[in-house]
Amino acid sequence: MKLNRIFFPLVAVGLMAMSCSAEFEHGVNDIDSWPLSGANYEPSLEHPGILHTQKDIDHIRQMVKEKQEPAYSVFQALEKEPLAQSSYTIKGPYEVIARDGNYGYTKRNAEQDFDAVYLNSVMWMITQDENYAKKSLELMLAYAEVLKDIDGNDTALMAGLEGIKIVYALEMLSHTYDKISETDIQKVNDMLRNVFLPVWEEFYNTDPYTNGNWGLHVTKSYMAAAILWDDVDMYKKCVNFYLYGNDNGTISHYMRISS
Repeated sequence: MKLNRIFFPLVAVGLMAMSCSAEFEHGVNDIDSWPLSGANYEPSLEHPGILHTQKDIDHIRQMVKEKQEPAYSVFQALEKEPLAQSSYTIKGPYEVIARDGNYGYTKRNAEQDFDAVYLNSVMWMITQDENYAKKSLELMLAYAEVLKDIDGNDTALMAGLEGIKIVYALEMLSHTYDKISETDIQKVNDMLRNVFLPVWEEFYNTDPYTNGNWGLHVTKSYMAAAILWDDVDMYKKCVNFYLYGNDNGTISHYMRISS
């Protein structure tokens, strides 16, 4: 089975709906009988991957080139988005980021900086205009040089929401932009491993205490990093968590079945 993208909640739910619909008949959720788990399959990780494989990239470029609707109108809207501009001016970087508390003032600016990282990498992917790749990399490296911690009550949520933007951009540039250096890749990877990964791991090792969206956001970032780092064990951990984990963000707890 090849699960090489991160439309994880939607893809996973879609797969279950197609192949396991009987388990939900009459309000019964017999999750233990589902055939998919991290223990009994080996994922095939593709690069570039996460949100877009090379096949996806070629398809998107072709739709834009041929001005196919509604894709072309979406692309035009993206072109006008302030956070998707290669002229974007960084608002950070910050040594500590947070959604609340003493460092809550960094929330909006850091989110916009990470949005710009992601959106510029998408614009690079579509247009092949090097200025977008340069901007995405510039922003990632700025934070890689400074960022040391994620603080506040919502650390896991912030790490989940923002981490995937950086992971996706690094994945895309690493495999499609030949001017990114191994040194630059290592710097961004170090930030992900030293700042974001410990927060994701801590979330998995802590008893459930959040709304379901936390688990989903942490898992999509963790799975994205697994693809970036070719870490099959990390990927399988995500699958097992989503199917069998004791958390409000797992499929058995996130979806309430009523008779």
